[in-house]
Amino acid sequence: MRDPRYDMPDTVADGTVDFPHVCERCGEEDIDVNVEAFEMTGETVCDLCAEEVLFENGPFGLGE
Repeated sequence: MRDPRYDMPDTVADGTVDFPHVCERCGEEDIDVNVEAFEMTGETVCDLCAEEVLFENGPFGLGE
């Protein structure tokens, strides 16, 4: 019997799912998640939106 995981389009052979990342702020698809912004807010954002996030939550921004 064929393993059904091989028929799912976004599933890797080991069973993990590889979803394309989408920016939670601007909606841009297939981004590299900015790790620093993710650690600070938990949002997956693109680099352009990460600048806003880091400014808002930085020591001189609105967040602190």
